[in-house]
Amino acid sequence: MESSSKLIANKKSWEDPVKRQEIEEIKTLLLSVIEARGKVLIDMNVPADKLDAVIEALPSMKRPTVSQLYKSDFYAVETVVNKNEVNLLIPKLKSLGAEDILEMDISKIVY
Repeated sequence: MESSSKLIANKKSWEDPVKRQEIEEIKTLLLSVIEARGKVLIDMNVPADKLDAVIEALPSMKRPTVSQLYKSDFYAVETVVNKNEVNLLIPKLKSLGAEDILEMDISKIVY
């Protein structure tokens, strides 16, 4: 079975600026759930000397987030990937030097 989602507002409500803003906020939240379907967040630790190779292998929405671990030569790297690609991606990342790899479901993505 195939279904679709539609947000419907009456014309009088849409013309009211306050109500229009509330409708737009509901739209943002609904679209964020739809956008998150089929995507996961992966998070990993990567030694500094392997960072470029791991980053090259990563798909991302814009660019991965990278931050240095406290008093360490390791970096935390996180990015959003398609869920259907993650089972092939994780072994590749591990072979490139990534450690402590986490996969987490995403409930919303707001652009």
